[in-house]
This record gives sequence, structure tokens and C-alpha cells, in this order.
Amino acid sequence: MDHLQGKVAVITGATSGIGKALAEAFAEKGVRLVLHGRDEKKLLQIAKQTSAEYVLGDIIQPEVPGKLLETALAKFGNCHIVVNNAGLLDTGTIEAIDIEKICMMVRVNVEAGFRVNYVFAKYFKSRDEGDASNRAWWKPDWTGV
Repeated sequence: MDHLQGKVAVITGATSGIGKALAEAFAEKGVRLVLHGRDEKKLLQIAKQTSAEYVLGDIIQPEVPGKLLETALAKFGNCHIVVNNAGLLDTGTIEAIDIEKICMMVRVNVEAGFRVNYVFAKYFKSRDEGDASNRAWWKPDWTGV
């Protein structure tokens, strides 16, 4: 991961679990970070620990993905990596499940996930940068289909 030194990464859902662990690992490798979360106390703690910028907010708000990119650009002048990590999990039997929690899970895991991907994919493509910049995903070759 030494090739990450000086890169800029945005991580959603960075206040616990995989997001927090990745923020810590990236910070150790010299990655400049913009972290996202809903829990202000946890977000401030991990941002301080990793010398990161942060955006507090609910990922289901349509403006949050743009704020994350804007923060990266304003503070660091670029963004190279986005980790779309925010997510919820709620399960149960049909008798016990709360449909509103399931609907919120879909909004976070699907709708917000698409919004984050959309904002950052447009940015990466405009700069011909990002992990997928030279892959067929950007310029599909449909000749063999």
C-alpha cells in the first residue's frame, strides 16, 4: 500500500467497523482523508486520530455525496479513492421485522450507494482518474457481445 502515499480518499461510514479500520490503515500509509459519519462524537474522534477532514451527515441526504467530494477538492485539491462503506443491516422473521427499518436499509445501502458512486464516477471520469479510469467499464467494448 506504499503507492497510496499522498493520495486522497473519501470514506463513508467511517465511524466504526470496516470504515474506521480502513481510515486508520490509510492514515498509516499517508493517505489524506475525508471521513463521513452520522455520529458526531465518533466522527470527531476518528478524524482527530487520523488527521482527517470530515463531513457529518446522513448519507441518505442527496447533497451529502457532493459535500464529500467538495470537501476533498477544497482541502486537498483532488480525490483519488472513494470507499462507499456506509450501510445498514436489519433482518428478522416476517412477524418481527420492521418494514420502515427495511426501507431505510434500502435507502442507505442502495439509493445512497448509487448516489455516492454517481458523484464520484462522474468526477473520476472527467479527470480520467480513479481506479476504473483505464478499464472497459468507462469505454465498453461491445464488439464481442
